[in-house]
Amino acid sequence: MNQNIWNKEDNIFENFTKELVSFTKIGGLPESGDQDVHYYMELQSKRLKKRRINMSYDITPRKDFGKIEQQNRKWSDEIYVNKMEWHPCSLIKCFTKDEKKLYKKEQKKIFYQYITYAKEGSNMGEELYTCPSCGAVSRVKELEEGCAYCGTRFEMDDLFPKVTNYFFVPDSGNEEESHADMKKNIVSSMIGMSVIMSIICLFTTNTIFDAVGIGIMTGVITGIPVGWGISVATLLFGVASQAKDTTGMLFNTIGSKGRFVNKMKKYSPEFSYEYFTGKVLSLLKMILYSEDVQELANYTGSQTGELYPDVIDSTYMGAVALKKFQVIGDYAEVDVEAYVENMYDKERYVKRKVDKYRMHLRKNIQVPIDYHFSIKKITCKNCAGSYDATKYKTCPSCGAKYEIGDEDWVVTNIERK
Repeated sequence: MNQNIWNKEDNIFENFTKELVSFTKIGGLPESGDQDVHYYMELQSKRLKKRRINMSYDITPRKDFGKIEQQNRKWSDEIYVNKMEWHPCSLIKCFTKDEKKLYKKEQKKIFYQYITYAKEGSNMGEELYTCPSCGAVSRVKELEEGCAYCGTRFEMDDLFPKVTNYFFVPDSGNEEESHADMKKNIVSSMIGMSVIMSIICLFTTNTIFDAVGIGIMTGVITGIPVGWGISVATLLFGVASQAKDTTGMLFNTIGSKGRFVNKMKKYSPEFSYEYFTGKVLSLLKMILYSEDVQELANYTGSQTGELYPDVIDSTYMGAVALKKFQVIGDYAEVDVEAYVENMYDKERYVKRKVDKYRMHLRKNIQVPIDYHFSIKKITCKNCAGSYDATKYKTCPSCGAKYEIGDEDWVVTNIERK
């Protein structure tokens, strides 16, 4: 695989990556993303437009020294299989306003994607799905026959697999990459020192030939330790910077996963920590980008309005710390702290900051987890009508209120620490 491009056309990981880059540069929601991903992307797009900010990502695969694609987690139910896949990459974030560059930085990252597949042989016909063409909620078999609202017909390959979440985690690289960077720095230093020494020697020698010869010889000798020093300094600075962002996070999250899984599996044997952290990430992004949290179907707290109006981009840092767990009646009440890298619009510049959010969540543990639950496809328990809860607070058919906390996790309070 070419280390500078994504070139596998039939690979959903690579397709979503290219679509994500396109989304940040020219718009258009990623076809490989599911409806909840689309929802918080739409909210983010509105935020960027409101603040007159243009955002762009450039994501390129880094040369791989092991497996090209890896999967380290898998969780499933009777119908869906979910996988977490990742790849080392280089991420360049750029923000501009009125054609003025406010921020640009390149970082080594590990790019994670949660991907949902339909199980082979599973009966998908009765499953609800939001029509990718018009947004109406229909059953899969109806979409295959032709959407009742727009008439578009879909193959199963159009509906699954889909990316249900994504995030970037800082990466310092590995030993071989460090060696490659050091060689590059040494060569650049030798060339640079040779040019500098040649210019200096022009003032002390009689001929250009002598000056260039002495300059090259001196440049090669001095360039090696200079290049090595630059490499070491860069590595130490990167490690120190990453430690500043992650040390407190790592101490705070030690043991959280094991404790949480053990507690939840007593009540929900099908519980998946990866599914939960992905859900926390989705809910957090919706809240961060929302113009009014009261309009969010999966937020039931008392706070109102635009809680974090200057956040223009947010990336999960890969860590959620369990702070409190209790069961009250049929509901699990959970307090977690989630770490994200936020980009803030400060009018004349964009500021990067690692933030910690304390979130209180609840879910009815008597209802089994649906690994493809989405607020974009709700079935009313009163009249059995289906609708998109991001557009309607109550069922458009009968007016009944839908309690999402009976089906999925909802946020009842959030606070930036």
